[in-house]
Amino acid sequence: MYINAKKIISALLILLFVFVVGCNDNSSDKKDIETIKSYLIENYDNKIVDNDVSLLENIDGFDCKLEWVFESDYLSKEGKYTAPKEDSDLKVVVKVTYKDTIAEVNLNFKLKGWQGKFNEVISFLDERYNDIFSKPLESDVELEKEYKEAKITWKSSDEKSITSLGKVTRDDIDKEVKLIATITIGSNSIEKEYQITVKRSDHTFEEVIEWLKGNYNGRVVDKDIDLPKELSQFGASLEWMIGEDEYLDENGKFKAPILDMETDVFITITMNGKSKEIDLVMKLVGWGKEIDVIKEWVKNQVNSPVDFSIRFPNSHPSYISTLVWKSSNEAVLSSDGEVHKSDEKDEKVILTCEITYNGEKVVVEMEVLVPKKTDAEKNFEVRAWLDEKFANIEKVDSDLTLPTTDEKYGANITWQTNSPGVISESGKYSAPLFDRKVQLVAVSVIGGHILKVTYSFDTFKEPSSDIWEDINRFLSYIALERITNQKYYTFGYQDEYRQNAVQNVGYLPFYVNEGVNAVVDIIDLTHGKNRTGIKKTSTEYIVIHDTGSAHPTATARAHANWLKNMTANEASASWVSWHYTVDEDEAIQHVPLDEVAYHAGDGSTTYPNTWSGGLGGGNRNGIGIETCVNYGSDYNKTMRRTAKLVAELLLEFNLGLDRVKQHYDFSGKDCPQTMRHAQRWQEFMTLIEIEYFGKTTLKDVNFKWTSLSPDIMDNTGKIINHPGNETKVKYKVEVTYKDSTKVFEFESILDELEK
Repeated sequence: MYINAKKIISALLILLFVFVVGCNDNSSDKKDIETIKSYLIENYDNKIVDNDVSLLENIDGFDCKLEWVFESDYLSKEGKYTAPKEDSDLKVVVKVTYKDTIAEVNLNFKLKGWQGKFNEVISFLDERYNDIFSKPLESDVELEKEYKEAKITWKSSDEKSITSLGKVTRDDIDKEVKLIATITIGSNSIEKEYQITVKRSDHTFEEVIEWLKGNYNGRVVDKDIDLPKELSQFGASLEWMIGEDEYLDENGKFKAPILDMETDVFITITMNGKSKEIDLVMKLVGWGKEIDVIKEWVKNQVNSPVDFSIRFPNSHPSYISTLVWKSSNEAVLSSDGEVHKSDEKDEKVILTCEITYNGEKVVVEMEVLVPKKTDAEKNFEVRAWLDEKFANIEKVDSDLTLPTTDEKYGANITWQTNSPGVISESGKYSAPLFDRKVQLVAVSVIGGHILKVTYSFDTFKEPSSDIWEDINRFLSYIALERITNQKYYTFGYQDEYRQNAVQNVGYLPFYVNEGVNAVVDIIDLTHGKNRTGIKKTSTEYIVIHDTGSAHPTATARAHANWLKNMTANEASASWVSWHYTVDEDEAIQHVPLDEVAYHAGDGSTTYPNTWSGGLGGGNRNGIGIETCVNYGSDYNKTMRRTAKLVAELLLEFNLGLDRVKQHYDFSGKDCPQTMRHAQRWQEFMTLIEIEYFGKTTLKDVNFKWTSLSPDIMDNTGKIINHPGNETKVKYKVEVTYKDSTKVFEFESILDELEK
């Protein structure tokens, strides 16, 4: 019995412990929930909402979850707030989940409407302006631009009477004006209108004029004076213009003249929206006398530094006087005003001028600088020296001695030629294949100054006694003394290829007696546009173009296909066509040579007529040749192939070299653009001369060229591996005429590659 009682007592104690502990836990949870409710009520109940609100999902220190329950067009569940027009209340329920307990808290939010904010601004404006605007306005008024978060802009129904900035202009009658204030808060705006009266002016122009005359007409000025821009007592504004503003400007700043003088003063008065002009006279007090006028004038006759000879005056133009000049260094600046600059250094010279006026004498002394000769001035002397040697030469038929330095300044002189086969850059002369004018350009460099002088000479073809004399002249025309190179640009219409830097590394125009063998690929005669079908009356010109398409794929074949596609499609057909396209590899004919093609831009003008744009007959009497300028191609080869084709056409149509023209000659278009901008037209004409002479005078002669510097130049004359520095290349040509064969060897200098 004792043991059983003991067990029963132990069990009862355990149950009591569990009951007590359980009661304590439940009490703690209730306390936490009340704390959460109190927190929410304290922080959110009757909360004034005028901006975004932070709606908590939980509360720090409590492992609870909050869910906000309400319906509103102005407050989102994320707390984003959009103000209503009027103030309003919002009932909010917060569901609190804490452990296993769910409780609700009822809250009230007071949503602040935007109308209340506007009412506050309007009250501010009314308090600020009701009293001011209740009386007729006589002067400017400051218009408020903002109040707290509100922006305020103004608009006037009569800007002449009162502007939107509050500036008042009174007229001769009262003016009724509406001033409208636009109040903007956030994205909302309202307007507030004020009816005001701008009071008529009580003053007249005569009153203002009388005041100005009394204060300024005849006024003696010997220091700065006040020239008012506004006369508030009259409601007038003034604009001043001074006749002698060198001594008195519109702001009243005074600088004394030498002698007393009068100056005209012009004033524009603006009042009551109207303007009137008056003129007055003021007297400016001078600081000197007449001989001082002469002295100041003399000082202005010589400006330092003295770069050029001066003509010293011997009298003042307005005062009968005598001026005698004297220099401290006659060799540099003479007393007669002759300037002789030093080659090496600047020179200081003291100039004196003795002035005699009305028996009084005074001496003016000036220090002037005569600078040393500039590089440009030295170069002009070099030009005069070159002109003495070359300007009067009209005809050249032998070697010229071309100086590479001048005798006085040691200028570096180089020469450029447009016909190296006739007159080389060293002056070596070879008779031309055809009569022609040759230009030599002397480039003189002294220091940083570069001077270019161009001389033109007539050269004439010489008669030959036998074929070998012609061959020798022909070979000297090809085997140039120097092989030049050049950086230049090709041009295209595509955005990425509008201007492309390329380099001609050099070549020699080795001639071989063979034809172009153009591919004949005539486009269809369909719509009478790309292919006109119009027969020419005659062929008088060969017209050179470039395609203006620099994309790497813009070959002769690509242009042939482009023309075909346009011809086949009536919608894309256009009044454009030409006879040949030439690239580095082939020449393709698109239009029969006896048909008109539209390429020269001269319309339907005919040979030999002209029109306002240039020559006529480009379309009607010309053969159009497009040269390819596709990036990455060998433009030298394209030029040489085109020259061979042109020579064949000249022979076929019995035309002279003068009938080879640019597109530019017919319409003024910058075409062939690449050849023109690179200044390679004369080079192109020389290539035609070589081909023409070879196909006529030397038509029975065969040439076989061999490079003796094969690592640098190939057997066509093309430089294939420029070493960069100046070097020599050797080559030979085996010439066969009938049963006779001769071998000639040559050597040319390959110019250093242009950096």
